[in-house]
Amino acid sequence: MSASEVTWLQWFFSITVWKERFLGLQKRFLDLPDNLRIATLTSWRDKERGLAVFAGVFLASLVITLVLIYGVGLSQAFLEESIEETVFDSKIEFKSAPEQGASGWTNDTAVLQQMCDEVVLRKEFNDCTLVLGKSGIHSEISWGNDAAFYASPLFMESIESSDQDRKWDTEELWDYEYTTGPPVVNIRAISFLGPEAFDGVLAERLSENIIYEMGEWKSHEEVDNERGIFVPLDIASAAGAEVGDNLDSLTFTYTHERGLPGTMEDEDCPGKIIEGEEYRLMYCQVEMKLENVTILGNL
Repeated sequence: MSASEVTWLQWFFSITVWKERFLGLQKRFLDLPDNLRIATLTSWRDKERGLAVFAGVFLASLVITLVLIYGVGLSQAFLEESIEETVFDSKIEFKSAPEQGASGWTNDTAVLQQMCDEVVLRKEFNDCTLVLGKSGIHSEISWGNDAAFYASPLFMESIESSDQDRKWDTEELWDYEYTTGPPVVNIRAISFLGPEAFDGVLAERLSENIIYEMGEWKSHEEVDNERGIFVPLDIASAAGAEVGDNLDSLTFTYTHERGLPGTMEDEDCPGKIIEGEEYRLMYCQVEMKLENVTILGNL
């Protein structure tokens, strides 16, 4: 790592810098994503470098521009199997939820996106976007770090369509066995990307995941106007769905609370409780619904 990169990292991780940046906002930032940390991966590319600002839970204030359903292990930064092939070269995450009176925290997506505006001014990076729905993937499995075992992305629940030829109620449609990453519930996950993912370096990389003649990675404006989603080919095939299909609704769940086995009762959860596959950790999942979305491509 060059001296300039070391200097930049020291600046970026400086507590003083972030406290000054968010001074006066602490009262607004008490209800925040948990199990997040600031981290940087070292898989630098020679010229084009993309960065993602990851927020670990769904933030209701985000104007949704894309829903991306994916089906790979959570230890990977994105859709590929090796670090050389990942879409994102590095990521920034909050470490943990703040204590009472803490400063330097935010769940305001506008503020998080402003981080990208500053990052791309650095010569080390060409692109940056906000990604939501990947809680826990950053957590290494090490002694004393239980965050890795609580990893819980946004989970798919259901899709409803008035087209009788589609089979979105197919049994076990959303089941998925994760073979890499921390142990999670074996349910398909879903992510949300910011507008910067649809132009520049990141868009070029992401577009390569679209299967030939099965849609296209459109511009931010087009995806926003069409309320577009991208669906894995195996899911689309099982449901008999095609690119261009309009869906009445898409429902997913986010983790409201999590705990050790036996520590959570139904009356404690405003949604429904599910358990992890390996360690039987408990997750209180609450539903959120998107209406009138369109399939723009298959991955």
